[in-house]
Amino acid sequence: MNSLGFIRLQIQQIHRGGFSVVLKKLFRVVWYSPRIPLYVLAFPVVLLIRLLRPFVTIRLGYLHSSRIGHFAANTEQYLCELDAGINHPSGRFLDFFYFGETVCNKQLSKMWGRLLSIWPAWLLAPIDHINQLFGGWQLHVAGVNAQHDRDVHNLLDRIPPHLEFTEGELKFGEDCLLSMGIPPDSPYVCLIVRDSAYLESQQTGDWSYHNYRDCNVQNFALAAQA
Repeated sequence: MNSLGFIRLQIQQIHRGGFSVVLKKLFRVVWYSPRIPLYVLAFPVVLLIRLLRPFVTIRLGYLHSSRIGHFAANTEQYLCELDAGINHPSGRFLDFFYFGETVCNKQLSKMWGRLLSIWPAWLLAPIDHINQLFGGWQLHVAGVNAQHDRDVHNLLDRIPPHLEFTEGELKFGEDCLLSMGIPPDSPYVCLIVRDSAYLESQQTGDWSYHNYRDCNVQNFALAAQA
């Protein structure tokens, strides 16, 4: 997101959420004020990144870690596009990522950390934000897929999944199943049942327009117990 888009987003959120959102944003300004020196130091880093571009393109990427759908799908799409030779510089490049303020799933963040170069947000976010103040910033942004989380190139059918559990994680999962009386090789059915509690607790503004996607998990009780 560029600077103008960021400003528009703030205005939209204030318009939807009212005075409570204004207070939250003022709190964030106070909270982030100690980080101002980091933004000052980011200027020479951005200059160095630009000077290195003839030799190596350094790209910075923000992982949408607050929402599990985007956290999983957008990141997988990025890796699939790399494997397919899509949406990356023609020469040598290095991609570095950082999480958002909220990480919705610690296990998923750990697994992405085994595949991506993920750095602290307090370090990379200022550099990323300052980079977007200057022309040509798009060349130094990673993780912006062809169609975000939409598989327009049908890569998910052609490229094996990038996420894998370690032996220790598989053993932990099997032990959890056994503790519930479920043998590890038993067949199972996954239910995807959404409610609005998480989004309301993590996001500012009015997100009720997502409520049509909600469902009551008790509706599946008879099927689950059959």
